[in-house]
Amino acid sequence: MTRMTPSEAFVETMVAHGVDTIFGIMGSAFMDAMDIFEPAGIELVPVVHEQGAAHMAVRVSAGCRPHAWSSAITARHLQLLSKPP
Repeated sequence: MTRMTPSEAFVETMVAHGVDTIFGIMGSAFMDAMDIFEPAGIELVPVVHEQGAAHMAVRVSAGCRPHAWSSAITARHLQLLSKPP
């Protein structure tokens, strides 16, 4: 059986919840997930600050795109999950 990477699990979960846009900071802890976003149909909007990502996601989801999501916290979770125990 092939095991799923944490990034694959993250992207699959976002797709399962109908997320089509993610606002986040591009960085090394997030690189492998960023490669999977486009084939999964998720648009990544890069930002320079976590607070900006959160504000954009709230505004977009309250307006016209209900499934936008901020990755400000999740990037750190991915980094922690990617480390061996």
